Amino acid sequence: MQDAETLKKPSLRKPTDNEKREIYSVLNSASSGLPAGYRLLIHELRYREVLAFTQEETMFLAETISNKKNVYFAGIFAGSFRKDKFKLSLDLVEHLYRRGYWTNYVILEENHSKSFLYGRNVENGFLKLVGRGVVLVLNSEKDVIGLGLIGENSEKLVNLVDKGWYLRKGH
Repeated sequence: MQDAETLKKPSLRKPTDNEKREIYSVLNSASSGLPAGYRLLIHELRYREVLAFTQEETMFLAETISNKKNVYFAGIFAGSFRKDKFKLSLDLVEHLYRRGYWTNYVILEENHSKSFLYGRNVENGFLKLVGRGVVLVLNSEKDVIGLGLIGENSEKLVNLVDKGWYLRKGH
């Protein structure tokens, strides 16, 4: 639990150059990026959480409010820093995919989708594979079910995060 003095401090700030480099490095490694006009802010309480804003007005409003009150939710949750490593969120990836900015994905057969949602890795069982590296994982109905990693010469999908995680132990 945060003490009263910590909660009075403004909680949103612009990312440092090092934080920006790390965020864009993770996005680039997944063959993606943020569309023009998207802005980032860091929400710093327990962890450094990254929020993406699609409209300048919304970001300005969140910054203004955070000068007086602690802002807990604003924009799109883009990910968080654990130590100095950025961990991409499923929320941002799904948002980018729905707008056509995320092109790496895999579609799983139904039984493999269930296994993936239980937190397991999947070998083979792909209906369609577009790209390698960090991929968005879809079920046969093209619903987003998670994020995975597929190596260059591998047919193994490593589960990075799945929507079942939120039910099992997520925040």
